[in-house]
Amino acid sequence: MTTLISRASRLSTRLLLSAIALSAFSGCAVLPASSNAGADESITANVQSSLAEHTGLEGLTVQTVNGVVYLSGEVSTGVELQDAEAAALATQKVSRVVNSISVDSD
Repeated sequence: MTTLISRASRLSTRLLLSAIALSAFSGCAVLPASSNAGADESITANVQSSLAEHTGLEGLTVQTVNGVVYLSGEVSTGVELQDAEAAALATQKVSRVVNSISVDSD
């Protein structure tokens, strides 16, 4: 009987750890399919070009789906975060910006 309880306890622990591991990846965005990939690629290129003109905004990830720009990555300051969003919004044919950029706390 003790062996059965021990096995059940280990199984419960494994399930709990699996659930925790899966929840850690829940922040990974899965973007919908684009209905106009060519236009989205052009928007992405234009946003990346605009970001490259600003110090501290190089290396951010830009993805576009149906005119919605998704920004991610890390910047040094809150001002840089706001600048990245403003630069993306100022780009032609951008309908909305989803800003997932984080500010480095170091």
